[in-house]
Amino acid sequence: MAAAAATSIPPLTLIVATTAKNGIGKNGTLPWPMLKKEMAYFARITKRVPSSTTSTSSDPTTQAPQNVVVMGRKTWESIPPKFRPLPQRTNVVISRSSKLEGAGDDVVISDSISSALSSLAAKAKEGNAAPLGRVFVIGGAAIYKQALDMEQAKDILLTRVKGEWDCDTDFPVDVEAEQGWQRREKEGLDEFTGEDVEEIQEEEVKGEKVRYEFRLYERV
Repeated sequence: MAAAAATSIPPLTLIVATTAKNGIGKNGTLPWPMLKKEMAYFARITKRVPSSTTSTSSDPTTQAPQNVVVMGRKTWESIPPKFRPLPQRTNVVISRSSKLEGAGDDVVISDSISSALSSLAAKAKEGNAAPLGRVFVIGGAAIYKQALDMEQAKDILLTRVKGEWDCDTDFPVDVEAEQGWQRREKEGLDEFTGEDVEEIQEEEVKGEKVRYEFRLYERV
């Protein structure tokens, strides 16, 4: 039964922004200023459902597939209340508590990624939830670690932020040092995201220029 449940879980994509030393956070927030173009990229990619998963049914009652964003409780709480749940995506929060501030009935709360996605997949099969599009794991560190321990973790969409930033939280894997991960060329990144990605970006925030790069790594 457990094996059947595991096979119902779709591939996982971890989406994360890190420093060159794999830092991802400081005091529960981002260590760098808010990067508007990077946030817009995150929103586009996590909302966009690949055409291969889009329903072609002529039945008007058939729900269209919807991407899923999986996060921990602290990540949920770090999102400003007016922006949560993240729109046009199924929000899943991994928490030991079933009570979550600002979470309505449309937010899935579970104690593990596998149980949440297995439940969602079953509901979708019964027609009680939207079919699952892509599943994006969006943080924090413990949730990334939980996802990386799963065989369904296939891809990492990584934004490498240039410069020195003080961090107290790190991404749990160094994709450039680990042999199990391989960087895709730009063509692969474009195909995965569904757009022509300008890999090198620069934004000026409060008089400070911040450079960063969009990358895609796949598990090999």
